Amino acid sequence: MKVSNTAKRLNYLMNTRGLRQVDILDMCKSLSDKTGVRITKSALSQYLSGKVIPGQDKLSLLAQALDVDESWLMGHDVPMNTKQSNAEVTDVKLYNLPVFENAGAGFGKSPQSAPVDYVALPISSESEAREMLCIRVLGDSMLPKIESGDLVVVRRQTSVDSGDLAVVIVDGDEGYIKKVEYNIPPEPDFIRLVSYNPYYPPIVFEGADVQRVSVVGKVKKILRDV
Repeated sequence: MKVSNTAKRLNYLMNTRGLRQVDILDMCKSLSDKTGVRITKSALSQYLSGKVIPGQDKLSLLAQALDVDESWLMGHDVPMNTKQSNAEVTDVKLYNLPVFENAGAGFGKSPQSAPVDYVALPISSESEAREMLCIRVLGDSMLPKIESGDLVVVRRQTSVDSGDLAVVIVDGDEGYIKKVEYNIPPEPDFIRLVSYNPYYPPIVFEGADVQRVSVVGKVKKILRDV
């Protein structure tokens, strides 16, 4: 799915300002009483995903609420607002990261299928963006830190430090998001996949069975819709 420029700019503002969808709706509501223009939660979700481009009246309302230039919000190469220089705007780098929905936090499924969507996120470089992916979490094994429906941003790498939160593959086809713990020599080899939710016991691999586990990447960020 191609993400619109307005969707990229909205996602950039949310991530850099730490905004949630409910925050944007609250900001718009204070102006809606004056303008008569209203944006629903469903409409905002569609704007953020790029499925719908807001009409001129909705775009103007969003620009006022977020204190940004309307043309900038449309994706044009202009200052974000009157206090910004053009140089600052050109520093904005958003990249579409693939989103996978079939790596479970609580049950295992392969995350190696085709992406179901893309999300625009600020990344420092194109080369770094190529190493990143997102996974939509299913299940409650990582509560309270990660909820079902959260989006986790993952850097592709084949090893992590003991205690890191990572995406791992078991037996070549089952994906998990877990805290990874392993031995320090001369202790016997083991890998323990730990859930934050105490109702889920650790999954332990010992001896030759540690070869059944491979690391896909390290969890770098958790994104949550409201």
